[in-house]
Amino acid sequence: MKETIEKNWDNILKKINTEHDISDVAINTFIRPLKLYDIVDNKLIFLIDKDLGERGITFIKTKCYDFYLQLVIEEITNQKFTIEIIEEKDNLFAYIEKCPYTYFCDFIVGETTCDGKKKMFELLNDIKETYVLH
Repeated sequence: MKETIEKNWDNILKKINTEHDISDVAINTFIRPLKLYDIVDNKLIFLIDKDLGERGITFIKTKCYDFYLQLVIEEITNQKFTIEIIEEKDNLFAYIEKCPYTYFCDFIVGETTCDGKKKMFELLNDIKETYVLH
């Protein structure tokens, strides 16, 4: 299914433009740069560039671009999907809950012997409750 969506990406963007009257500027700025990262159950997970980040996600949701994208993809694939847009992050594997360690745990305990580990645990705290030993 991922290959079908990627292969038809230009057609999807054209349909959004013509059927839902979304401007070329909006499509090229916010929708075209989205990358289909994965399909989990019936959820399409798109990555948004770090530069757009949360502001871009908020803008896409406010303007209902994610809804229009969902409608057109359903029309092309004949399958119902929900769409989730997440910011491209270094800890993405844990964020989308594909990592069995973060998926099945209730909290994370870590130790800080270097600054890199300390930063990693700060990022993981966004996903699961994290305790750091000093």
